[in-house]
Amino acid sequence: MPGLFMCGAWEADWPHRVGMDRLTIINDALLETGNNPLNFEYDGSPEWQAADSAYRRSVQYLISKHRWNFATTTVDLAGLLPKSPSALEHYNKAYALPADCLHVAGVYLNGYPLTQYEIVDHRVCCAYDAGVSVKYVRTPSPDQWPPMFIELLTMKVEAHLLRGLNEDTANAERRDARVDAELAEFRSQSDQEEGRRVILRSRTAARRRGLASRAPRFPYGS
Repeated sequence: MPGLFMCGAWEADWPHRVGMDRLTIINDALLETGNNPLNFEYDGSPEWQAADSAYRRSVQYLISKHRWNFATTTVDLAGLLPKSPSALEHYNKAYALPADCLHVAGVYLNGYPLTQYEIVDHRVCCAYDAGVSVKYVRTPSPDQWPPMFIELLTMKVEAHLLRGLNEDTANAERRDARVDAELAEFRSQSDQEEGRRVILRSRTAARRRGLASRAPRFPYGS
């Protein structure tokens, strides 16, 4: 059966679509698992207690499993900290990561990938006192989520509800397996696309520096 994802296409199209709020996602999952929907949040019902926990856990799980385009942003790091927490002497400069950073997707120096750095105590430690930026993953608000992320999130909430409210472990495991399979498919396709973009960027940068690949020159007659 074909997967849910057309890699890149749905993420590229998501700004033109409307996201869904938490209550709608929760009610969709409750109905799909044969439970009563909620009229409003925090009503104290067993459905709300189970669904609230399921929703929070599912969001964090999915956001942490992939460097989603819609969940990443790049910012310049400013304001050197007085001391670097790194034990490595040459990483004597440090910047605080943004408060909403879940994990770092990349560190850059003047726009180019920086490979010599360390993350310690939610700080970027390196040897540079200017020009450092970071690409990181955070949890955006639901109105920024693309449709297929919402679909995966709903299925993940369903799995928690099946396990908690319905006590149906077998179907819960099947839901979990489907979510993980779709995530694996998307990551594979996304990595392939990113690999092609990296090669293109590398070749472009090399041409700008005059280092583009050329055919080797051999002595005449060899």
